[in-house]
Amino acid sequence: MDALIETEHIQESFRLWLTTEVHTDFPIGLLQMAIKFTNEPPQGIRASLKRTYQNITQDTLDYSALPQWPPLLYAVAFLHTIVQERRKFGPLGWNIPYEFNQADYAASVQFIQNHLDEIDPKKGISWPTICYMLGEVQYGGRVTDDFDKRLLTTFTNVWFCDVLLRPGFEFYKGYKVPQTRNLQGYVDYINQLPLTDTPEVFGLHSNADITYQINSAKDILDTILSVQPKEGGSQGGETRESIVYRLAEDMLEKLPKQYISFEVREALQKMGAFLPMNIFLRQEIDRIQKVNKTVLSTLCDLKLAIDGTIVMSQGLRESLDAMYDARIPQNWLK
Repeated sequence: MDALIETEHIQESFRLWLTTEVHTDFPIGLLQMAIKFTNEPPQGIRASLKRTYQNITQDTLDYSALPQWPPLLYAVAFLHTIVQERRKFGPLGWNIPYEFNQADYAASVQFIQNHLDEIDPKKGISWPTICYMLGEVQYGGRVTDDFDKRLLTTFTNVWFCDVLLRPGFEFYKGYKVPQTRNLQGYVDYINQLPLTDTPEVFGLHSNADITYQINSAKDILDTILSVQPKEGGSQGGETRESIVYRLAEDMLEKLPKQYISFEVREALQKMGAFLPMNIFLRQEIDRIQKVNKTVLSTLCDLKLAIDGTIVMSQGLRESLDAMYDARIPQNWLK
């Protein structure tokens, strides 16, 4: 980059490819003038397995002459795909979003290779050792939630056992272990897998896909709204502030008045304060009082901030943006 800046003559067809991680100090000007590419993990079991096996060579499959090696390698790749794909379902997939990455997969493959190198032909594979290392160390080392750890160990205990090596074994209906030692055979089988996967493959209910689609659509719409211009244009018309100011005035006129506490108490006493429905009514009145108070405070502060009487805080700015985009401000939802 420094050499490029110091160069006097640059060909018009010259292009510079820069790779970077997300960083707060990255120059905004450079980011604006550049064409951006993002490298995201592939979506779906087929795409993820295909990407994994693109980094595997035939020499890797020929690493060990033991017949257990290719199925174990495929099983680790499948496990790696499942734990990553479950993240897209949010809290339904993992209670805490864990950053499983290629390093976890590489460490697991290395352990499997070392285990097979030291295997006793008479005793065979130690499945409890493999399950413990994958579920408690390699992948389980990142897991902090007890229920997530329980789920992960269930995956390893069900898949990594003698059943894995039997012909016809399936992780789920239609997801088998290829019976071949040829790399092209694995690639051809992966290309035959479905483009879209049902949630049952990941051990989830079929309705989990509905939640995923709703969240994906919401994220896309929120992203579109967030990149919209935040300032008024030079072509005239109402500014964002004037529109929100008018909305705030309209909402303040329609906002119901606050209940008077002693009047509510007296009315409930006459109706029977300890009747179940009246207890429920009192709780609802307390809740709506809090909502009305929060909404009233936010709207009044927004009007004052737009007029310049008080400072426009970050919370007020977010409320202004939400009202302009016809969304409920976040502090109202709380």
